[in-house]
Amino acid sequence: MAESVEVEIIGNKSAQELALNPENVPNNYIHKEGGVGFRDALLPSESDDIEIPVIDIGNLTSPSTAQQELHKLHSALSSWGLFQVNLSC
Repeated sequence: MAESVEVEIIGNKSAQELALNPENVPNNYIHKEGGVGFRDALLPSESDDIEIPVIDIGNLTSPSTAQQELHKLHSALSSWGLFQVNLSC
């Protein structure tokens, strides 16, 4: 029989809880200009070579660019597991 494992989440909601209210993104998931982010946390020599994928939400909603942006999103998630979001309208 498989052993059960208890997981306690302290201070943050699980992904399932966050998905229940997708209109509100918790502040600890938002990076604003000028703050310390993933790229800033790297050593200077490492960060110069890193190109974190950027996904434009506006392109996902446009019929003419949605397919290409979905491909970029799939690639970012497959290879990086993360991406930056740009909100153009």
